[in-house]
Amino acid sequence: MGMPISFFSEFWAAQDGARPGGPRAAEAFGRFSLFAFVLYDPREDAALHRRLQDEWEILDGLTGEHLLFFAPVDPPAAWIVDPDVARRGSMRLVRRRVAAAPNRLSRERSYEPLVSRDPSQTSAVFRQMLGVPGGMGSCLVIASSLHDAQVWLLSTDASRVGSQLERLGSLASLAARQSTTRQAVEPYIARIAGEEDAIIEALPLPASLAAVLTDVCAMSAAQGEVRDMRDKLTHDRALDQLRKSARERTRIYLGVDQDVAILQLAQAGAVLAAGSAAQREHGHEVMACLRYVEDSEEESFSFPDQPMNSRTAQLLRTGDDCLRLIRGGQIGDRDDPDYRVAVAAWSQALEHEMAELLGHEVREGLGIMLPQFHWRKQPGLRQIEIACASHNGPIPFNQARPNSPDPDRALWQPPAMGPLRLGWEAWRASNGRPAPRELIDLLLQCKDFRNAASHAGEPVRLETARKAQVAIKRAIGMIAELGIRSWAGGGGI
Repeated sequence: MGMPISFFSEFWAAQDGARPGGPRAAEAFGRFSLFAFVLYDPREDAALHRRLQDEWEILDGLTGEHLLFFAPVDPPAAWIVDPDVARRGSMRLVRRRVAAAPNRLSRERSYEPLVSRDPSQTSAVFRQMLGVPGGMGSCLVIASSLHDAQVWLLSTDASRVGSQLERLGSLASLAARQSTTRQAVEPYIARIAGEEDAIIEALPLPASLAAVLTDVCAMSAAQGEVRDMRDKLTHDRALDQLRKSARERTRIYLGVDQDVAILQLAQAGAVLAAGSAAQREHGHEVMACLRYVEDSEEESFSFPDQPMNSRTAQLLRTGDDCLRLIRGGQIGDRDDPDYRVAVAAWSQALEHEMAELLGHEVREGLGIMLPQFHWRKQPGLRQIEIACASHNGPIPFNQARPNSPDPDRALWQPPAMGPLRLGWEAWRASNGRPAPRELIDLLLQCKDFRNAASHAGEPVRLETARKAQVAIKRAIGMIAELGIRSWAGGGGI
């Protein structure tokens, strides 16, 4: 059964049975044993976009009554005009049961959805919120429950999406009949991946799937076109949701009792950036109380003219937005601000660019077949590694990500920033093309900034964040100037 992902109130209510509309949301969504989300950028995968738009009715019927699948971008026109048209009983059930709960707050939250002005931006931020790893292009995000904090990723394209959704629909029917557990479902999904040579990953989430979807729907609504007071109400409530979620996530990730992962911080930053982008879209100041002061301390940095990977650019924008929001006091402690969320987003951008260019230069030289195994482990190869005297043991360059149910169909796990730099430097030296000393020194400096952001302790101050911003962007520019071939083509997530 198909459903466009543009309804905020249903996912908001589904997070907690104690919320207004929560029991009805649980009843409505509880009839499904699997959920699948088609995650893609319509600009970069136009063929998949056309198939979903042209064959939505067919896919809606193929998937059966126990799989609910979504497209996290703008729905077909028929859904916008009338979501209650024939053959959409499940859709009608979900909306009416949640919206008609005998509670004033629930009725207030049952506002009309606004469609995103920029589906590509919606898709990119959704990836950040989920923590989708580099190299995973268009994919299905699969879960057995909206309360799960873990999903499977299954790569897809226009030629495979129909059969994949049909088989997932059959699996959902089987799971419903036999009350199959999440663990029992995984081998079946792995089998679907194997038979269609698709990439499969198991991915932990920063929050429940319902919570992440609530933020994505809020982001889409916040970026929608405001035409009347009802639209304005939708827009304002969506921004309020993003603010609350950003505060909650940064409060969790900035605790002092444990180290903080760069990925987790970047996920929190994505929520911040979503609200910021929505405000800019409508010509407002970035968040209501933000005071962004241009002064002599503010250092700007222009990117070189070289093309930039779209994922890298998105992460850099996220970091820039977070810097402004934290500086304005919208997020965090006004009296003792901590800029590690911004540094985390910039650091993840640099890590991705290093893996995309430096890492794949080494992989190609070591015999990895590109582009076939771009960002993928190539099965059957051993000792695809660099021996490095300054590192404790060889550095692998064909290692599978650890969470895949099938290591032979897993994404490539790049070495960490330090080992990747050492391996690339050693590779270049062995081929008579020494790495530029200035770039190596800059990458070492960036590594220190990254480590400061990822470990609990003293807050990362504004001065340090500015230095990190300039150093990381300069490093990305210098990597681009090396002229290394990018196997990402014109896309790049």
